[in-house]
Amino acid sequence: MKILICEDELIIAEFLKETCLELGYEVCGMAASKEDAIDKILFHQPDLILVDINMEERYSGIALAQYINEAIKVPFIFITAFSDLDTIHQAILTNPHAYLVKPVDKSTLLANIQLAQYRFKNLHQEEEEYITFITDNGGHSLNIGRIIFIEASGNYCEFVYSDKSRELIRTSMQNVETALEGKFIRVHKSFIINPHFISGSSSLKVLVGTETIPVGRAFKQNLYEHLGKVSK
Repeated sequence: MKILICEDELIIAEFLKETCLELGYEVCGMAASKEDAIDKILFHQPDLILVDINMEERYSGIALAQYINEAIKVPFIFITAFSDLDTIHQAILTNPHAYLVKPVDKSTLLANIQLAQYRFKNLHQEEEEYITFITDNGGHSLNIGRIIFIEASGNYCEFVYSDKSRELIRTSMQNVETALEGKFIRVHKSFIINPHFISGSSSLKVLVGTETIPVGRAFKQNLYEHLGKVSK
């Protein structure tokens, strides 16, 4: 897989290059500005692009992402030194396939490259897909394409949807997980997430939509194995 690195800080760009090479990927070029990046995209035809949000000027990487969305069809990963809500909001509007906050380490970069490949391959997931699970009042059906994540709390599970609405249902996490049949990922004893809404991850947390979900020590491998398996 060919990766293009769009980063104007030379030290960081070189680190990303060396790390990608160590992970077995080909680095087809490095760009320090939006204009340089577009030239290299057209010339090298990369399979994945790492994009610094603020190359030379604020949000120039977001403008580059808009070009990528309009002109070509390849996954891209945002990299930024900022984790404030405004930056995240502006970035998410361009539908990145993953989102990294500097400093970036090797394992986090690998996980997010796998995540980006996963999200790109599953971009056109069927939205109308229902599951039925057992509750205290009998069977209950939900459209899983709308669910971002599920949080267990005592004898209840709270379902958080893509329109930011929430629904509290009296049922066990085990009932829900059984009904999902591996379609979602268990990342914590209290959280199951929809991988199609993941926008960034690290060894300690995963960003699902605009929500930050903790990753439990016993469940890290679930996330890495799922993303690694589907990116091959």
